[in-house]
Amino acid sequence: MNKMHGSVVVTGAASGIGLAVVDLLLDSGYKVLALDIFESEEIPYTSSTHETLLKRQETHGIEQIEVYRCDVREYDELNAQVVSYVASRSQRFGDLGLSAAIACAGVVDGREYSWHLPKDVERLIVDTNLFGVMNLARATIDQIIESSDPIKRFIAVSSVAGVKALPRLGAYVASKHGVNGYVKSLALELRGTNVTVNVVSPGSTRTEILEQSARVYGLESSSRFADQHLTQRLIEPKEIADAVMFLLSEQANSITGSVLAVDAGLSLT
Repeated sequence: MNKMHGSVVVTGAASGIGLAVVDLLLDSGYKVLALDIFESEEIPYTSSTHETLLKRQETHGIEQIEVYRCDVREYDELNAQVVSYVASRSQRFGDLGLSAAIACAGVVDGREYSWHLPKDVERLIVDTNLFGVMNLARATIDQIIESSDPIKRFIAVSSVAGVKALPRLGAYVASKHGVNGYVKSLALELRGTNVTVNVVSPGSTRTEILEQSARVYGLESSSRFADQHLTQRLIEPKEIADAVMFLLSEQANSITGSVLAVDAGLSLT
């Protein structure tokens, strides 16, 4: 696995798949700008805390990981964080620039009938899951193009809900279908720039989002979702992070515009 000399931005960095991605990046020597909204009254479950990432900062040092609160729905806020971080790294350490951005921020909720989901919750889901990816692209892709690093990546973590329909989760499904289509369009537009753009599509992964999905379906535990997988077990966040790290590597130089399924066969059922 290569070690990039530039920096990587990760949204949704404080929990679940995002945190697993941050841990692998840090262990591999990458420099990370870790962004998360942390606790929010709008999100119908406890998703992340500031302290989780601060512990990583204590272990690896502020030169390797910087941590900030950021709402991916707010472009100006997100862009300001990215611009400030890249400029600061360049001035202090002579970095090559921003090598990659990884969109992990996401939220889920649902009702028995998707049209009964309150409009504010529906908007929260679509704005976070889809427009959050769009905002990250808007804030980072020009910076990534200008990077001196030969390996340049934009990666979005989507969901099996981006390739198949799921009952009760209509807004979530719509947002993830949107992510997949948007990223494929980016890949076409970035032809010749040496920036590859891909999606990682997880199945039922052991996260707070999955626990909330279980509540939507009236299940006593998210472990019930394991039966949907051909492997008959839940996916661990590190398994998704491993796929992200592969797409960051030189071995993935010719992969772009792809949806990499890490879903234990769920998309086949």
